[in-house]
Amino acid sequence: MSRLTRLLTTAAALGLLQACDSDRIAGTNNETQTKGTFFRPDGKPAVGARVRVYAATQKETDSTTTQVTQAYVDANGNVALKLKPGHYSLIADDQSTGRALFIDSAFSDGDKVELPIDTLRPTGTITGHIRVQPMHSPSIAWVHLMRTNLYANVDSTGFFRITGVPAGNLDLVAVTHLSQYTPTHKLVRARPDSVIDADTIDLVYNGLPLVTGIVATYDTLSGVVTVGWKDTAYARKSGYVIYRQDGPASWGAPSERGVSESAQFRDTVFGGFGATPSRYDSAEFDLTYWVGAKATDLVTPPPLWNKATLHVKSPALAQRWKLDWTTIPLPGKSSPLDHIDTLPAGIGLLSVDESIATLRIATPAGIGNAVRFPVPAELTFGPVFWKGRIWMARGCAPTWVEHDIWQSNGVSDTIASWSVFDSVRILSSENGVEWDSTTIAVPTDSADGFAFHKSQAGLVLSAWYVKDFMGVGRQFKFREAKESFDGKTWHVLDGNRTFIAGIEAPDDFWLRWFRKVEISSAGDGSSWTIYSTSGSFDGPAAPVSWIIPGESIDTAKSVLKVPSDLSMWASPNLLAIGVDGNLHLATRERPKLWQRVFLPAPVRSFCTWRGQLVALGGSSLSFGAITEAP
Repeated sequence: MSRLTRLLTTAAALGLLQACDSDRIAGTNNETQTKGTFFRPDGKPAVGARVRVYAATQKETDSTTTQVTQAYVDANGNVALKLKPGHYSLIADDQSTGRALFIDSAFSDGDKVELPIDTLRPTGTITGHIRVQPMHSPSIAWVHLMRTNLYANVDSTGFFRITGVPAGNLDLVAVTHLSQYTPTHKLVRARPDSVIDADTIDLVYNGLPLVTGIVATYDTLSGVVTVGWKDTAYARKSGYVIYRQDGPASWGAPSERGVSESAQFRDTVFGGFGATPSRYDSAEFDLTYWVGAKATDLVTPPPLWNKATLHVKSPALAQRWKLDWTTIPLPGKSSPLDHIDTLPAGIGLLSVDESIATLRIATPAGIGNAVRFPVPAELTFGPVFWKGRIWMARGCAPTWVEHDIWQSNGVSDTIASWSVFDSVRILSSENGVEWDSTTIAVPTDSADGFAFHKSQAGLVLSAWYVKDFMGVGRQFKFREAKESFDGKTWHVLDGNRTFIAGIEAPDDFWLRWFRKVEISSAGDGSSWTIYSTSGSFDGPAAPVSWIIPGESIDTAKSVLKVPSDLSMWASPNLLAIGVDGNLHLATRERPKLWQRVFLPAPVRSFCTWRGQLVALGGSSLSFGAITEAP
């Protein structure tokens, strides 16, 4: 065959091939010249190496990309590629030796692909850490090398490792399916036979900002927690939401506590009157606070993670004073009516058994011998201590003896008989042996019973007339109440301080039967008012009372909520209130701030002696030296 004939035959064959491939790849009339050439490090052709071609249009959120084609390197180190117009990336790898190379952004115009002559080298490893917002686990993310089909998952610590990475510059992308995050890129350079640390990559977060710098402080005197945090500027933020959980600092189900437009929130943990809990409850517990950014749509929940935890105590437990106790046992069995007060020789300890009173004088060194004296039957409540003396009342000049007679089934019976008096002798003593007396008159219709009650201002003597009417219950007819500030001169109480008499248990007298009792603090003229919620005068009640400091009688400003068992005492610098067997102290300058005093035993009565607080327990007497708490 002639040379011309051979050329014509070759041209015809090429035309046929072109016609056969035109439906697969456009413009490939030079496909046999579109090739890559790859060598091994020793300069020999990388025979048998696989060449994979990927589309260069991979999405950030896809860990893999579409493989367009693949081919193998021939004996000359060449590989033929048939590609449509566009950009591509290639990985050539020799699976027998573990060598590879990566070519990014190769362009095909449909006729040819401009590829450099390149060498396959050993692969490397890329490691690093992914950091997400604290409320999420890093395992929500994964990483991949764009247009390589190389990717790795991220573990719970944020660590990742990609092996078999061709040497060169690559685009590493960290991704998660959570909508609050944006795919985050970092350029890495892999080196042969090397582990390259990409360091820590912060996955870009575009959700509501996480509040940081949360700090909570507690004011032990006001019962208020102040929560502060770092303010954040963000277009979708409209203030902050504060959440609180009672209990330890573990995630539970915190409730919304309030909102704030600034970076601070004040939470009243122990409130005043009407609050729950009251600031005067003797409680202490842990609190945990979270703060979240409030979205402008008011619907999107804020991310919560950072928190502040602290331990709070009621202001009633705030330690402003320290007491060191000396305790001595009481002799014998004590009467339930035992009470104590200061006498010239020491602390007077008084008990009454039926009609006989027993007085003992106590000091921290011990308790002296007993002195006994009779108690008049008509003294229904007493004796009492007041101004360093013991006070009793005895009826005198009886006007008649009352007989109450009624009939049952036609038979007469005498129910009771007693003396009725038109005057009363008031007795006082410093030691139970020597007594002074003053006699005052009672109303003309006379009285058969007397009782002493004291306030911080004076001593009150009440008188009444009692009889049993037809066996249906004792009936009281109140006579009057007189008050003295020195034990010598007595005057009738005015209408604003009327005392209503009753004979429930004597220590219930003040709170069970008085709607309003004014108690004045000694010395400065300031007053305290006790309001009781007890409503019945014809049966037992369980009153709840409030003590309100001097200038105000507004119950909304009350400072202490207590049950019925209450007693008060004041010194020039200190106030004390006994409630349910416990003592509470306050300064006269700050009467709204109380400290609960823990006693060796529940207190039944208390007073002061030579600067010490003295408390009577069930079987002991305790002397407490008061000092400022460190």
